[in-house]
Amino acid sequence: MNEQLKSDSALRGDMKTPVSRKSNLLFLIPGLILGACLVAVVIALLLGPMTAEEATRTFQSDRLAVAVTDELGLTAWGYMSPNGEIVIKPAYDQALSFGDASLAPVCKEGKWGYVNRHGELTVELQFTVANEFENDYATVVLDGKWGVVNGRGEITVAPAFDHISNFTGNGLAVAVKEGKCGFINGRGEIVIPLEYDGADNFDANGNAAVYKDGRWGLINQKNETVVDFLYDKPFCIIKNRITPVMKDGKYGYIDYKGKVAIDFRFDSAMLFDNNGLAAVKQGELWGYINRHGDFKIDPQFEEADSFYDAQLARVKLNGKYGYVDRGGDMAIPAQFDMARPFADNGLAAICPNATSALWGYINKRGEIVIKPTYLKAESFCNDLAVVESVSGLAYINKRGEVKIDCPELCTSASPFTGDGYAVLSYMGVNGAQIFEVIDKNGNVVGNTRVAMIEK
Repeated sequence: MNEQLKSDSALRGDMKTPVSRKSNLLFLIPGLILGACLVAVVIALLLGPMTAEEATRTFQSDRLAVAVTDELGLTAWGYMSPNGEIVIKPAYDQALSFGDASLAPVCKEGKWGYVNRHGELTVELQFTVANEFENDYATVVLDGKWGVVNGRGEITVAPAFDHISNFTGNGLAVAVKEGKCGFINGRGEIVIPLEYDGADNFDANGNAAVYKDGRWGLINQKNETVVDFLYDKPFCIIKNRITPVMKDGKYGYIDYKGKVAIDFRFDSAMLFDNNGLAAVKQGELWGYINRHGDFKIDPQFEEADSFYDAQLARVKLNGKYGYVDRGGDMAIPAQFDMARPFADNGLAAICPNATSALWGYINKRGEIVIKPTYLKAESFCNDLAVVESVSGLAYINKRGEVKIDCPELCTSASPFTGDGYAVLSYMGVNGAQIFEVIDKNGNVVGNTRVAMIEK
């Protein structure tokens, strides 16, 4: 796969590619309808999963990458508006998203460059890789070396690095050269020397996890050590909270200044919730500790979720799932073969018997309020839950009433976003996954299912 659409988490100095792929939404026009001269438009996600939020943002863009296949079977990429009007003539072998930027990557005969929103080739076709813009800059690759382009189409960092990460909100990116990592700005100035063996991008608190001499620590934007290089894995710290970190194979907790708050004696550990409990694993069993490191619920569970801000947490005890309260009592006995955490509406999806594999919902008293009749049942999110029956997928409310029936060919349905959108997906040609966005009435948003446009 093209190196396009890759993004970083933590980079090691000897890595020449990022560690994870960035999803990209493309719009595919499958065929020209002769005679009427109309083109059917469907949405195809070709390179990975997509959230409802990502899909909705893409649909709201005023320049959508599309591929047009003519009557001779020749395909070219260009851009159209959400109402189906071609705004940049299809002329490329591939085209990526504008997003919020003024430029978008396009490819012809294996070379990448950038077009502006008027369709003018602002950066000539020359790169083997050209990524989408993020925080005003885009990374490019020429002759195996990474550089940077700004929003005006100027090459501000000549391709000279072995890798450059995405730029973060503070204007810095991880740069790798000759096995060492540091940080550069969009002008290519080395802000933090390339002296580390690995690095993660800066977080919202202004700290970055960096790796040297076999240990991870934290630095600030002045390259001052915030947390000493003592830890086995990259981590971040949260202001006014204590954070789990791993040292010599064991987990403990440190505070915002890097001081050890709870000794390293756990085999796994989660963040504390706002009420002061954290799930930790000791040996093979999970329990819950307070901020002093004292067990409030003794280790006894094979699995344990965080309480978050709820009163009940899902746990697994003697091979069955149930729910424990903050006092350590099993408020709902461990009796289910499968179960999900409680949703904000007070219901949890449960499967009493894995043999029948039928799902329903219980309330916080453990009473079944929606009978186990579904082949699949997801947690409620924004008032609705996705369920699957023999007739297909649907969205139900907390009374078990079907509010939206998904079309017969629908293979998956996302939870609804806070502003009322969800994504349905279908399997398209050549293994492509086809998507459409719906509102809470089940209506397809805009032209996201099929748009007929004159050509």
